[in-house]
Amino acid sequence: MPTDMLIRRLLPLAAGALGALVPAASHGAGEDQGAHGVHIERQDWTFGGFGGQFEAAQLQRGFQIYKDVCVACHGLKRVYFRNLAQPGGPEFPEQAVKALAADWPNKVVDGPDDSGKMFERPAKLFDPILGPFRNDQEARAAQNGALPPDLSVIAKARNPDYTGPFWAHPFSMLRDVATGYQEGGANYIVVIAATPAYPGHVRQLIHAACTQEPLGAKWIIVVDGDVNPHDWEEVTWCLWSRAQPQRDLFTTSDREVGNYLDPSVDPARRGYTSKVGIDATTAFKGFDFPPLAEPSAALKERVLRRWPEYGLP
Repeated sequence: MPTDMLIRRLLPLAAGALGALVPAASHGAGEDQGAHGVHIERQDWTFGGFGGQFEAAQLQRGFQIYKDVCVACHGLKRVYFRNLAQPGGPEFPEQAVKALAADWPNKVVDGPDDSGKMFERPAKLFDPILGPFRNDQEARAAQNGALPPDLSVIAKARNPDYTGPFWAHPFSMLRDVATGYQEGGANYIVVIAATPAYPGHVRQLIHAACTQEPLGAKWIIVVDGDVNPHDWEEVTWCLWSRAQPQRDLFTTSDREVGNYLDPSVDPARRGYTSKVGIDATTAFKGFDFPPLAEPSAALKERVLRRWPEYGLP
C-alpha cells in the first residue's frame, strides 16, 4: 500500500470526490480550511468533566432507544431497575418502573425453590436490567461469534480510537473516564480491512456489518487487508483507485434499523435507514489490477525537497 506523501498528493481527486465521507474535509471554505480541515471548537456539555451529569430528559430518551432497539442484543446488567427512578437518573415514576420491570421480556433466573429447582420470575426494582442472552456463549452463538457488549457504561467507553504509544494508553483511558467527551462526534462509517476469499465475500462482510452494528453502520467500506482502516488517506485512495460506483456500490432499502438521532431520516421513519456498501478491494473484479508503482527513497526525497517549486498543493 503506498503511503508516501508524493503519491497521496498526486491523487487529489480521491479526497475531492469523497470528501463527504471524511469528517475533517472542507470544500469551498477557503484555502486554509481545505488544507487543514474545518476547526470545530470544543464544546462545554453538562455531562462533560469529572463531575458532569446527564439531564433526566436525555436519559429518558436514551432508555427509550435502548428499550425499543438495543435490548434485542444488549443488556444493562450494571444498571438496576431502581436506578431508573432514582434522582440523578432518568427519574421515571416509581410505579411506572415497577410495571416496566414486571413486563420486561428477559426474566430473572431465581431459586432454588422448595424442590431444589431454579425458576424464572418477573423482574423487580432490585434486579439488574438483563439482555436476551443467559451467558456469553449463547450470545456469541446467536451473533456469528461476536459478543454484543453490555451497554451499562457505554457513554464513557465510546471515545475516538487511541493511536499513541502503548505505554501512554492507560493515561488516555483515565482521561476518557474523567472527561467522557467524544471530540469526533457520532460516526456512521464502518471500514473493514479484509482479504476476500471467494466471490461474494465482500457483500457478506457488508451485510454482517449492517447486522452487527445496526445503529452505527450507515456507510460500510471494505478495503484490502494491506490497508490501514483507521487511515482516511489510505481508505480514500482505495475508493479512488479500486472501486467503480456502478459495479462496487450497493444500497439497501430504507427498512434497515438505523439511529434514532440521525437527522437525515424522515421523522415519520425515525429509527430506520438505508445503507451503502462499497467494495474497495482488488479481488474478484474480473481482471488483474496493475502493480503499484512506488518511487525509490532517493527519488521521493528529491521530489519532496523541491515540492514548493512545482506549484502544486
